[in-house]
Amino acid sequence: MQRVDLEFYEGPVHCPFCGRKTYGVGKGSISRCKHTLFAATDEGLEYCSRKVKRNVLEKRAERDGWDKATDKFAHPKSVKFALYAPPPAFMGLYIGYAPE
Repeated sequence: MQRVDLEFYEGPVHCPFCGRKTYGVGKGSISRCKHTLFAATDEGLEYCSRKVKRNVLEKRAERDGWDKATDKFAHPKSVKFALYAPPPAFMGLYIGYAPE
């Protein structure tokens, strides 16, 4: 999985495969497209596609945290966007995508 680190949390984030907006600031701001693998924050999993083994991902997250756990998806053309909120929140958001 390729990784793109963004030092802002405000988005928007668009799918690199179809261009659909999948994240923007606001309540209920995470959406998905057919390429979305997962969406997680430091507090937990928001969305998980059938391509990802949810139970394996959750066990990894318990051990390593959501940032590292979501780095380990093995699809060769997948990409993960990691967004970080500035202090005082220090919250991370992680959205993964893969082609069909």
